[in-house]
Amino acid sequence: MLKRVKERKKNAIEYRVELKSIYMLKYYNIFQDSLDVPEMTEQEKTFFFLRAWDDGTIAAARAKNLDMVIFTPYATQTYDIYDYPKNLTLINLRGAQFIPSKVLEVDKDVCICFFAKNHLPIKRIVENYVN
Repeated sequence: MLKRVKERKKNAIEYRVELKSIYMLKYYNIFQDSLDVPEMTEQEKTFFFLRAWDDGTIAAARAKNLDMVIFTPYATQTYDIYDYPKNLTLINLRGAQFIPSKVLEVDKDVCICFFAKNHLPIKRIVENYVN
């Protein structure tokens, strides 16, 4: 008897995890399709929205010696008195040569995008509704 109860409980937990995964994927796809940016390639759009979904923030800067804008995650070096990043470095995920490695000043060398007013990742906000 106890064995059957444990199996049912395990199956219910697995079902709930699978159902949550389905809903999270559904809402990610809705989020990604919500904005149409014709200036971005499909790869740029996927990277941009994935960072918004997982991190909730991304840095935009000019590439060295190229006339293009790059989007990368960042590491904050210093904050201002209002707890906003003041100086930061860009995280070079794939070892690209054109991503600057020096410390950059926010609103002068680099721009930060927050996707929610509370600076939380979109995924975390959606998880509250899915759970």
